Amino acid sequence: MEHEIRIRFISSKNGQAYEVNLHGWAKLNGMNWSADSKRLFISSRTPSGAALLQVDLQGHAHVLWRQKAAYQIWAVPSPDRRLLAILNATERRDVWMAENF
Repeated sequence: MEHEIRIRFISSKNGQAYEVNLHGWAKLNGMNWSADSKRLFISSRTPSGAALLQVDLQGHAHVLWRQKAAYQIWAVPSPDRRLLAILNATERRDVWMAENF
């Protein structure tokens, strides 16, 4: 059963809240605002790694980047909105074999 993610926005001025549903994405890792506060950058686990989503305030998600073998992606926009710094954490799995020790 896939869970539906709800993002709740609460006004710091009057306390009013509204929620949006993020359809099709159930394993979220982290979230940052865009520089213009009109979108969110959200990291989500996928079966093969992780995806960086750009989500508008109505809950519409667009995949910006996918990374295999990653388990989390972070994105932070520059103040001038021209650049997006992306950091991803990957799972490295090495196999070592020792003989004649």
